[in-house]
Amino acid sequence: MDGSREAFDLIVCATGYHVAYPFLPTELQRVEGAVVQCYGGSSFNDYKGLYFIGWGEARGGVGSLITAYGSLFTRCLQLQNELNVPIGLVFKEIGQHLPKTHLADPQAIFRQLKFANLLFNWLVKKAHQIDALHPNFSNRPLPSLQSIQQVQS
Repeated sequence: MDGSREAFDLIVCATGYHVAYPFLPTELQRVEGAVVQCYGGSSFNDYKGLYFIGWGEARGGVGSLITAYGSLFTRCLQLQNELNVPIGLVFKEIGQHLPKTHLADPQAIFRQLKFANLLFNWLVKKAHQIDALHPNFSNRPLPSLQSIQQVQS
């Protein structure tokens, strides 16, 4: 590698059925088996700006779920722009747990999405309350690309 860098708005990683993110620093490779350890199906509680979408395995595929989740996820991203803390911390603080499996029941997810959309204004209020409790939050520094390459060599 020549050490060059570029800025990207989005990276799409189509990993198939083997969930792995080897291009991320070790600190952000939080996968147990096939389960990404994130809140809200997409976010870490201690790192802002990194999202995992569509990693679960749903009966009938994830296409209709991603479509249904899209508007809620967009609202969550807009809310994230208002917050200093990661949206995953908000999900954790309101009582959401890390997933135990990568398998998903689409009908249960559709019910959860409907419920989340109905309660979104409450979520916004709670998010701002939680954000106020952590005024100095910032992502932990990650190792530089050069130090990662040296370890891999």
